[in-house]
Amino acid sequence: MTSPLPPPRSRLALILWLVALHSACVGVGLLVLPGAAFEQFGYSPLSERFFAAQGGVFHLIMSAIYALAGARVDRYEILILVSIGAKCAATVFLFAYFFFFSAIWMVLLSGIGDALMGVLILAAWMAYRKVRA
Repeated sequence: MTSPLPPPRSRLALILWLVALHSACVGVGLLVLPGAAFEQFGYSPLSERFFAAQGGVFHLIMSAIYALAGARVDRYEILILVSIGAKCAATVFLFAYFFFFSAIWMVLLSGIGDALMGVLILAAWMAYRKVRA
């Protein structure tokens, strides 16, 4: 019986590309949304856009890393590990921020999303390594 899922290598690449697309969208949003729009996501009004812009640039850089890992799964295994590590670090940071500093609903949602993306990358990478061995 054949699996309805794509082969592990293709699945890993697809997940990394989707994570790259998500990160690029977040990055562009952080760069172009007006400060008042952040209130719709549960944040306090922004009077200074520097940190939102900095976060946007960071997300675009991470998007490039995820995309490169997805484009060259066989060659850049280290970037897959960086991707997993980044999602783990983001999850810990976001949950800690939500529970210990400010209960912003978008921060919690982002933490859940990053946790899910990290688990998907890890599971796909483990399946890929298993068939490659």
